[in-house]
Amino acid sequence: MKCYNHADVDAVGTCKNCCKGICHECITDTYKGIACTATCVEDTVFLNILVEKQKKNNLETLAAVFNNGAVYFAIGVVSLGYSISKDDGAPILFVLGLLLMGWGFLNFITSREKNK
Repeated sequence: MKCYNHADVDAVGTCKNCCKGICHECITDTYKGIACTATCVEDTVFLNILVEKQKKNNLETLAAVFNNGAVYFAIGVVSLGYSISKDDGAPILFVLGLLLMGWGFLNFITSREKNK
């Protein structure tokens, strides 16, 4: 591949923003990628910022899913325990406890698999 700006020079990479081939003379390093012009430099830096923010948001979301799972599971255990301790059995609390424990467990599994 040849440089987009210099047709007789081999390209050493491609612009992360526009995907054009660029040579050593045209290259601008943007820390996590290379760019070819001032416009592409700004866009590439912005793209890198968006990627880093998305990574952070994903980790925060996974933590929230895990925490929600813990809360659901705990409420399920309390409901189940209360229904078992009552003389009448409180069947609705027994079912609710099982459902909440299942939902909490599902959240645990989801957060673990997404975190891989």
